Amino acid sequence: MEADRTMARTAELAAQPVAGKFDAAHLREIHRRLFQDLPAVGIHDVHPGEFRPPTTGGTWVKVRGLETVPGDFPVAYSKMDGQAQARLDAALSAVRPEALSRLPTAEAARAIGTLYAEADYVHPFHEGNSRALRAFTRQLAQEAGFALDWERFAATPAARDRLAIGRDRAVLERVLPEVAGQSSERMLSIAAHRISANPDVGQLVGQVMRPARAVAFERLEPAEAVARYPELTGAYARLQVAAELLAGRAVPSSASAGRGLAGAMDADRLSDLRATVQARLDANDVLAPPTEREITRLRTELGSARAAPVVEAPPAPRADPQREAPTR
Repeated sequence: MEADRTMARTAELAAQPVAGKFDAAHLREIHRRLFQDLPAVGIHDVHPGEFRPPTTGGTWVKVRGLETVPGDFPVAYSKMDGQAQARLDAALSAVRPEALSRLPTAEAARAIGTLYAEADYVHPFHEGNSRALRAFTRQLAQEAGFALDWERFAATPAARDRLAIGRDRAVLERVLPEVAGQSSERMLSIAAHRISANPDVGQLVGQVMRPARAVAFERLEPAEAVARYPELTGAYARLQVAAELLAGRAVPSSASAGRGLAGAMDADRLSDLRATVQARLDANDVLAPPTEREITRLRTELGSARAAPVVEAPPAPRADPQREAPTR
């Protein structure tokens, strides 16, 4: 019941995102909208849109089980005191869509991963932190021009465990310096050591985040991709120039095999060029149409890749009727 209701609200959020400033109020409103239906059906430990009160009586520890790894995995969170809330505000204010949009993809992913780790360490809500943070960071990435595909970590039990471990690794690194009590410190240190070789959440974000225009270039027809992202015009112009240069390249008309070989090499060359353009788009580059200097260089490069001339085989020797005649 809970999963069905929150799944429907997640879809609503994707269609009608919160109009906010990516601050604590924005995060609270996402949480409220995700879990607003649960108290009415008897689930009262969520408190939609409300931050949890400060922790009293020691470190707040949760113990989780994983689907593919045996044993228990404890993790602790902040005290949710004034210092923790100030840390959350600082983390949220450090990441803005406008600034993210100008970063290379790897740097933008690290920034969003760091924000996620800081907010998860603070753990401002009693329940529902992970779902709220995924929705928050997905919207943040989208407004910065990126597609953050958290759903890839829901595909299999192993993928879900990778995300849980990555989150906990980042949180434990932040919480261990302030853990009170030797027993809690020892328990959490052992847990941190067990998962220390796994990627943390920041690294995982880098695996599932790409510029939205790069995804469009890969998956859509050119007209639709350019309609959505006019800045892709330059990328397609580069492919068009290359195609025209290859089409105008001379191939000996007497060698049909040569034409076939040249056509195959041209296709490979265009495929390589498209892969190069795709890689630059994935890095969050914006490509302008090629300059005359770039066209000249491309013409030289394509000319050097011309198929080697085909040497026609000499005609087979004619049979000598007298020598080939059967013996009587």
